[in-house]
Amino acid sequence: MDYAVVAQIINTHGINGEVKLMCLMDSPDLLLHYRQFFLETNHAYQPLDIKRSRIHKQMLLVEFETITHIDQADDLKGRYLYVPQEALPALPDGVYYLHQLKDLDVYTDEHEYLGRIDSIIETGARDVYSVMDSDGHEILIPNIDEVVLHVDLDKRRMMVHLLKGLRD
Repeated sequence: MDYAVVAQIINTHGINGEVKLMCLMDSPDLLLHYRQFFLETNHAYQPLDIKRSRIHKQMLLVEFETITHIDQADDLKGRYLYVPQEALPALPDGVYYLHQLKDLDVYTDEHEYLGRIDSIIETGARDVYSVMDSDGHEILIPNIDEVVLHVDLDKRRMMVHLLKGLRD
């Protein structure tokens, strides 16, 4: 089973083990319907059953069944929480989760192979795709309509138009 990261535990809240999560999705509301998150431990995913969750100041506050004291919650600070990829909400056409774009083969609109998406840089305004070719050279591709022309997840391909200066 494949997992997707959806939140990061950023702090404790109170003394009874409640934690404050930073949502890594568009809105913390998207996390409210989950009854379980997973914590990556030693390359395995440990389930954490949710006792109660609520939104407070654009953050999600969560009480887990097995975390009942601030000391236990404090040990989780900085850790990421995951859900199975198939449990993610469906997205409209043309909108993708970042994990779906990683490792896509990238071609220009002139059919030139540029490389694979190695990582995604979240800038706040627009994501930037780091594309690495077989020689280890990097090309940064901004996620703007003028550059990213087409994404085909089934074929694991992205077609881009290189504006002047992107290759330099």
